[in-house]
Amino acid sequence: MFKSRTSHGDNKMRGDKRKTRRYRLRHNAWLMTEGGQRCECVVTDISDKGAHINIPDSDAVPDTFMLLLAENGSTRRRCRVIWRKPREIGVKFDYWLDERIRAVAGLKSAAPNEPKAAEKV
Repeated sequence: MFKSRTSHGDNKMRGDKRKTRRYRLRHNAWLMTEGGQRCECVVTDISDKGAHINIPDSDAVPDTFMLLLAENGSTRRRCRVIWRKPREIGVKFDYWLDERIRAVAGLKSAAPNEPKAAEKV
């Protein structure tokens, strides 16, 4: 379904410190702020831990937001901006929120190797 952007060996040669493989794609998505405002964007690559997003004005994007991967909001990820360029942002997915929701619902963690919410700094 997704094409691998580069092999892990190529990443290490370029000094890339990512621990998970990123997949190149072009997927329309929406950023949603805490105030409920939506802004259309395009996810250009994604991994289990984060994504690269094209956006008309990166300065208008708050440091944390919800990324809606489906227009109806059924698939979403809480994000934290790691870097910015004028029309691009790099984000890290915030697993802490997901773990907290699982704990409240009494569900087992979907990522057994992921630290528990209380262990995260």
